[in-house]
Amino acid sequence: MKRKPKVLVCNPGTLHSFRLARELKRQGIEIIFATSLFVPQMLFRLLPNKWKEKLDNRADQELDGHVVQYPIPEFICLLLARLFPAKSNSLIRWRNRLFSRWVVKNHLAEVAVVWSFDTASEHIFRVAKYRGISCVLDMSTAHPSAGVDILQQHVTRCPRFWEDIDRPEKKIDELRSRDNELLLADVVVSASRFTASSIQQYSQTQATIEVIPYGVELAQFYSRKVREASSELLTFLFVGWFGPQKGVYDLLVAWKHSALEGKANLLLVGGNREDLRCWKDDLPANVECVGRVPRREIGDLFNSADVFVFPSLFEGFGLVILEAMASGLPVLTTKNTAGPDLIEDGVEGFISIPGDVQTLEKHILLLSEDHSLVELMGRQARKKAEKYTWGAYGKKCSQICQDLCS
Repeated sequence: MKRKPKVLVCNPGTLHSFRLARELKRQGIEIIFATSLFVPQMLFRLLPNKWKEKLDNRADQELDGHVVQYPIPEFICLLLARLFPAKSNSLIRWRNRLFSRWVVKNHLAEVAVVWSFDTASEHIFRVAKYRGISCVLDMSTAHPSAGVDILQQHVTRCPRFWEDIDRPEKKIDELRSRDNELLLADVVVSASRFTASSIQQYSQTQATIEVIPYGVELAQFYSRKVREASSELLTFLFVGWFGPQKGVYDLLVAWKHSALEGKANLLLVGGNREDLRCWKDDLPANVECVGRVPRREIGDLFNSADVFVFPSLFEGFGLVILEAMASGLPVLTTKNTAGPDLIEDGVEGFISIPGDVQTLEKHILLLSEDHSLVELMGRQARKKAEKYTWGAYGKKCSQICQDLCS
């Protein structure tokens, strides 16, 4: 029987790297998972609940014994970011550089494939290629040039949303490093066609580009209860940080124009009123800011809502879309997310162009007036979500590793 390849999965952050490592292991791939911070299960059990919530995304019982970690730069980065929040991005780049050097020095021996993530891969890939090791780049978001171009268009269209925050701009050194990652990769994995198309448009990479959608833990999300009476108020839900990129300001414009007082409520999760900046003193009465919510409570929020709205300007995927679908909610999102990969327009929800406030308003009004359509789309959404499992994701990722070694 052919021996499966030894794969190094490396990422100083979290993203979905823990999930990737777990799923490759479940597929029988021999893995080493290199990260900046990992909490073994024995230690995790001893932690107070408050710390368990904070470190939940840094623990995975199935990975015990397969992880190597480099925590010191991570701790320094976290400490200094609290003291100097304006330097957060620079600190993360510093952490990533140290992490890459540590990986190269200690963990490339006897590895057949390196699976690394954007922003922390250039140095690792250069050394790996020299040693004849295959390189897989996991793109967590769209090409950075695409993101800046999209945001700059939005600034021109809605300048007041950007009055008190930094304007988007292309940083040459960062772009060069990100482009080099793409040029060095043998395979580039993206979770959505939007991300893949941005790579094709902005990069000269000759790598094979694979689109592999993420999965969802169906057991953690359940279809909401059927509405008891058509006269009940609908609840529209948004989950994400309160910045222009996520489209929350576009949503508030559309919501205000919809004039749904007494017909529907809008629940904003991910920040507080002060985070809305130019909207903080102008929120309609039927809009509530919930603040930041622990991951374990997200399922209950979805279950309390009727429609999920996520009008993001651009996303690498947008896992909350799939989680909302698994919860039986119709989704209103944009074409610059995983929406077109997951949703047939008009069946499980609606897809619009980012920044198209008029179309978003039309979809909000349509669903607020037709509760039976909400129920129908919600059932279709849950049915579609059931096709997207982490097991299916892991099987496709495992196949890439094996193909590179065949």
